[in-house]
Amino acid sequence: MTSERRSPSPEFTVDDDGGRPLITSSGQTNKYRPGQVVYLVVSGSTQREGPYKIATPAGQGNYTLCFADGSQAKNGAAVDESLMRDAP
Repeated sequence: MTSERRSPSPEFTVDDDGGRPLITSSGQTNKYRPGQVVYLVVSGSTQREGPYKIATPAGQGNYTLCFADGSQAKNGAAVDESLMRDAP
């Protein structure tokens, strides 16, 4: 069994005409997935930190990070995806 959390089911609506249910919006999509390797951009510099793995999505474009061995990085703080870059 995996430790990844599944995202909640998308919202759906049923038309008043008795038609079939349909998905109107799939909600927010995540740019990164758990296990994906990223680097962090150091503010005001061309340097980067990492590599880190995406541990979990933390909502609204934020993620918690971990090291390759699975131990928590950044004290478990959520990091904004705008500060991340894909690892080559």
